[in-house]
Amino acid sequence: MAAPVSVESALHTPDAPQAMARVAAWILGAIAVLACVGWAVVHAWMDASQPGALWFVAPLFNGVLTCLAVLGAALWTQAHSASISPRAARLIGLGAVGAGVTVTAATLLVPPAWLSPVWLQQLTLRSVDAIVHALYADAVSDLLVARVGTSLFTVRVLTTCSGVESLTLGAGLSALYLWLARARLRFPRALLLPPLLLVTLYAVNVARIVLLIAYGRHASHAALDAFHSSIGWLLFATVVGVGIPAAESILALAKASGGEETRAANPASPYLLPFIATLGAQTTLALLNATNGPWAAARYAAGVGAVLATRPLRSIWVGARSPVAIALGVLTAAAYVLALAPTGASDGAPIVEQALHVLGYALVTPLVEELAFRGYLMRALSSARFTSVDWRQVGPGPLLASSLAFGLLHGDVGLASLAGLAFGLAARWSGGLGGAIVAHVVANGLLAVVALAWGAPGLMR
Repeated sequence: MAAPVSVESALHTPDAPQAMARVAAWILGAIAVLACVGWAVVHAWMDASQPGALWFVAPLFNGVLTCLAVLGAALWTQAHSASISPRAARLIGLGAVGAGVTVTAATLLVPPAWLSPVWLQQLTLRSVDAIVHALYADAVSDLLVARVGTSLFTVRVLTTCSGVESLTLGAGLSALYLWLARARLRFPRALLLPPLLLVTLYAVNVARIVLLIAYGRHASHAALDAFHSSIGWLLFATVVGVGIPAAESILALAKASGGEETRAANPASPYLLPFIATLGAQTTLALLNATNGPWAAARYAAGVGAVLATRPLRSIWVGARSPVAIALGVLTAAAYVLALAPTGASDGAPIVEQALHVLGYALVTPLVEELAFRGYLMRALSSARFTSVDWRQVGPGPLLASSLAFGLLHGDVGLASLAGLAFGLAARWSGGLGGAIVAHVVANGLLAVVALAWGAPGLMR
């Protein structure tokens, strides 16, 4: 008869971390399946337009999903920690169950209307109204229809103007920042960052609407076109890009380093700066209403310039000859063609402009996006020292999280997330970023060919 194995001895066996990582991977897979089932049920049998309808299907479902999410994340973290104690294992289980019960109770008790951003819209509307009345003698407003402005120009502050997108994205980015920089941040002081960032984003959104009204008094068409559609993202990027480092410095969120220690060049720069430069150029062009025409290629030029300036290592091309990467690129392009109806007629742009757009879409965009999402984010989610991460050892958590982030950047979140997953798998199976770049180049190149052949530029998204 075999001797019983204690929990403590089982947790300290050499295979314990690998076993926990496998369990975490299965849990993440179960979450993905449950989320897809919940999404299908909501859209098949419920009115997804109702407030709270996308709060999945039922309270118990919410609790199970939350419990699995907490359990999977905790197990994945513990699997990569230096030691695993029985007390930590018990806390993981209790925390997961507690989170599930809390969410289940909240779903039962919280009215569905509270899940709608109407309250945020009303708060934003009344804040803008107060500021406009303080600034202009001819201020007018009709709060019943959410209209506010002056006698020369008025706007309606709808729920989409409440800042709910920037606040949600800001909360996610601040949480991601706390996780990626956890090794050098001072906790619990660092937990001040998310609320401060959210308050700042709310104030900036109110200021944006006030600026829109001020601009519209003198140029109503320009205010409603380029300014209204682009200034929000430009301000959001500025707040996040400047506000997080500023808060870290002013509030002393980072741990003090040795006085004689010299700061080396940031290894993330070659991976992130090309993407930031491209996104900044695209936002600026949209603000100037110059997304079409000869200036449209400026965003590709910005990306190329940033790549040349940062000079990424030649090792980014490892895995570029992988047949698996090419096959994944072909499958991704086929999925887009099948899922998206080829709509939209050719815009009749000069041949040179079309050629520059195709080259930028097929070559520059894949390089810039893969440097950021697979080269940096996917590995940074695996380890704070992301440059030392073995591509073939990237786990399902970082792979899925970086794919979802990639999908959120694009219009079709579900389809783009699957594309990001394919590119991540290409990097993992080929053993290098080159596999992801090639898969992305093949996918975008094929989509560009189909778009030109069918006269459907909408496929190049």
